[in-house]
Amino acid sequence: MKYSLFLQTILILSFFLTACTSPDDLRLEQALAFAGNNRGELEKVLSYYAGDSLKQAAARFLIMNMTGHTGYDPSIIPLLQPVYQKHVAISQKYDWKRPNDWRKEINELWNEERVKINLYKYPNIQDAQTVKADWLIKEINLAFKAWKENVYTKNAPFEEFCKYILPYRFSDKFCLDNNRKTFYDRHHGIFDDVSKDFREVTDSLHFLYSDIMNSAGYAASMPICNIAGYEQIKRGICDMQTQFNAHLMSALGMAVAIDFVPMWGNRSEGHSWNALIVDGKTHPFEPFWDEDRWKYDKLYSNSDFIDLKASKFRLPKVFRKSYEYYLTGPMADKNEKPNNIPNLFKNPWIRDVSTEYFQTSDVTIDLSENIPENTCYCYLCVYNALKMTWHPVQWGKINKKKVIFKNMGRGIVYLPAFYQNGEVIPAAPPFILDKNDKCKQVTPNRHEKEEITVNTITPLSTGLTHTLVGAHWIGCYISGSEERKDTLCTLTDSIDSYCNYITFDTSRKYQKICLALPQKTIALSEITFYEKNENRPEEIPDIRVTANVSKDSVKELYKIVDGLSGTGFLGSFDKDTPKEKILTFDLGKETEITAISIIPKSGIQVDNRTNYTLYYWDNKWIEEKTVKGNGENITFKNIPSEALYLIKSDKPADPYFTE
Repeated sequence: MKYSLFLQTILILSFFLTACTSPDDLRLEQALAFAGNNRGELEKVLSYYAGDSLKQAAARFLIMNMTGHTGYDPSIIPLLQPVYQKHVAISQKYDWKRPNDWRKEINELWNEERVKINLYKYPNIQDAQTVKADWLIKEINLAFKAWKENVYTKNAPFEEFCKYILPYRFSDKFCLDNNRKTFYDRHHGIFDDVSKDFREVTDSLHFLYSDIMNSAGYAASMPICNIAGYEQIKRGICDMQTQFNAHLMSALGMAVAIDFVPMWGNRSEGHSWNALIVDGKTHPFEPFWDEDRWKYDKLYSNSDFIDLKASKFRLPKVFRKSYEYYLTGPMADKNEKPNNIPNLFKNPWIRDVSTEYFQTSDVTIDLSENIPENTCYCYLCVYNALKMTWHPVQWGKINKKKVIFKNMGRGIVYLPAFYQNGEVIPAAPPFILDKNDKCKQVTPNRHEKEEITVNTITPLSTGLTHTLVGAHWIGCYISGSEERKDTLCTLTDSIDSYCNYITFDTSRKYQKICLALPQKTIALSEITFYEKNENRPEEIPDIRVTANVSKDSVKELYKIVDGLSGTGFLGSFDKDTPKEKILTFDLGKETEITAISIIPKSGIQVDNRTNYTLYYWDNKWIEEKTVKGNGENITFKNIPSEALYLIKSDKPADPYFTE
């Protein structure tokens, strides 16, 4: 089945390439030719709207972009229905919860049933060769009706309507059915009051479907052929839920899209979600029900915004799935071999929308490695630590050993690479594109050695960060014979799980700075204080820290200010501590502080029974040394400096990738 689909894709792409510079009428003609014996059905639709120029333009849009869109063969629905019923029975057995036993049984169910069904006998079918005129006419008419009834989108441009409301599919999976009418009949009129915030209305609608939950990837390969089947089993992956939401929202006249990051810039794998387009602006939201669904415009903005549950995200690119096809880059280049193009860039139904989410940079790279023969393109990659592979996220055309990569996300490590027969081959050293649009190449210095200490190999865990929310920084000074206190700042729930740099604009000098915590837990990796020296912040040395902790813990407090972010202190105040839970930092003398750096402790300690191996990057991962954890941190001594490092444990885990 995979082989035939691959050949089909290559055939269709070759067909596209003959049309990429054609005007719309020729492109339409080629789509009609591709329809074969079904051409008459598509022509009926065009004839039906001969007297309505706007609806005929909509019909032309659908038909000229229909080539290549496919869905499951409807004949497998009766075969899968008994499997869906067994799936539901297992979920009911566990009261629709998802414990480990549920996951195990769901996986076993599909592993057993897939052998019986033999999906290879049912290849996907082409929309252009099977769609019927009556069905497509009903789709178009209902799309227009919902559009004009929706107070938030009725004045949206026709082009926006075609892209985000009109399409009968948003990704190639579901069978063609009547889900638009089903959703319209259930909920029409819900978006008819302009005095209400469209996000609140959307939440009230999606709450009705909050029993549909993420399957956590279990039985993920089981085909879900249509909306009805998905509503029946109520479990799926993000990709499936985004389609469900897109069909639901577009049926009610809301402009909706499916956006995705192919690979995170600071964690493993990728993700897809939905976005509403209102007044030309993108409003992203998570596909499954969430109490706080509209924070993702900030969370996906590559800013310093932090979520205490999800931590921080870095996005190298955001692409939008599209019904309309776009032929750009290596896919549109007849000289580029398909085996030398990453799968992401063989997909004509996506377009880059990164600039709708975050500030981007165009990056120019000098290629230091030899260019393979007949290679015209280079790719920027981010690292997938889970699979220990570099993953292409953008392409650039090579011009005299230089490449320009457009619209890249900031605050991320990238590797320029060639792509040959499915293999990523380094083309230049990795580099960091920082938040200020500056590139810094990362190359190991073997002549200068350094020491690295870390206390976790899961640096993105928010762990105990919440214990600092509501904490106060207090400056203490003597006025006359009295000690006085100034509240300098309060830590909010936007505190970063890694490093927080807080600046102060005060001329008052303090010898002691206090941190008043809201609860008994103390979870700090490192605190650093800065004073002004010739208009530049300079670290204040020899800080003493005290707190009312147990006698056994007192000797460990110094690790909060030892200059090592990989150590720190995890414990609690003594049970006899007064109501105010305070850590006191003695600066040694009255000092005008300009900033404080705070690194919370993750709470995930290094296992003292596990071996940890450090690698550094020099055109490949080079194993440097292995050490055993001590229950608190890992220290690697005498290693090449200024490198890109990877720390991997001998237990299955997400390796720690750092610079």
